Amino acid sequence: MIKVSVVVPIYNVEKYLDKCLYHLVNQTLQDIEIICVNDGSTDQSQIIIDRYMKNYPDKVKGYTKENGGLSDSRNFGFQYVSGEFVMFSDSDDWIELDCLERMYAKAVGGQYDIVVCGMRNVNEHGTDLGSFALFDTPEITKEQLLVESNSATNLLFKKEILNDIQFPVGIWYEDLATIPRIIAKCDKIGVVRESFYNYLYRSDSITRTYNKKVLDILIAFDYITSCNKYSDAFIRQLFSTHIYFTILRANQIENKEEQFLVLEQLYNYVKQQFGIDSLKSSITYSGLNEKMLMSMFFKHQFKALMLILTAEWKVKKILVSKK
Repeated sequence: MIKVSVVVPIYNVEKYLDKCLYHLVNQTLQDIEIICVNDGSTDQSQIIIDRYMKNYPDKVKGYTKENGGLSDSRNFGFQYVSGEFVMFSDSDDWIELDCLERMYAKAVGGQYDIVVCGMRNVNEHGTDLGSFALFDTPEITKEQLLVESNSATNLLFKKEILNDIQFPVGIWYEDLATIPRIIAKCDKIGVVRESFYNYLYRSDSITRTYNKKVLDILIAFDYITSCNKYSDAFIRQLFSTHIYFTILRANQIENKEEQFLVLEQLYNYVKQQFGIDSLKSSITYSGLNEKMLMSMFFKHQFKALMLILTAEWKVKKILVSKK
């Protein structure tokens, strides 16, 4: 019997894939399957997949498809899952060797629908950039998990709760649009307080630019509200944890006209869905700088807001380049 199926979407990650698959085939939990979905890669990723399929024929299964993105690859891979539990792993990340054994034991021992582990951010030099989703209690509520993290990759799911839910194709924030709907179906969430999932913070992240797709976060919240499982107060609280980072991403839009249109639409969404004062009262600020910037957004002072954020971003890139 397959205890855990791991679905790995793969697209042009020849530089990172070997490390990801090595840590999967060498898991201390033996009864697992690794479902590799090649999402139309044009590099040497398929050669690496073929090698692992040859060397580990009982564990590694490979499938190819036309490029359709992360969500499409996860949905595609799930149809081949035969395990009792399911995990999703990004192909440039890796998990600790006892990750699946520990999480599976927790799930079965406590009869949990979902088990969460901590995530460690690591750069390409191997530097530990810090961890999150480390909870102090052996189990948590749905709301506690979602406020801390909406990632799909540090969760072990009982297969049945995934059966009628798919990741939305073609939008950003696919995890945010999906994980709350899955969690809404579960009864118990268990915790393994170890950073078993290693998220690779790639060097190209600092130079990434954005576009109006940052507004897909509004689509994600429409998905969340449509499941009718969370209170208005909690949805407002959850949105308050994401709006600041959405504004930071808007600042990375190169087209200034598009940038201000995005801010305008975000402002109008807040005004219509929550009310400006209502959302302001829900935000817990991490510092004075964030409080100042959000105050400018709520006052509709977009030009000054973008000038300050642009200056801060330039300083950040200079500091990163000197490390």
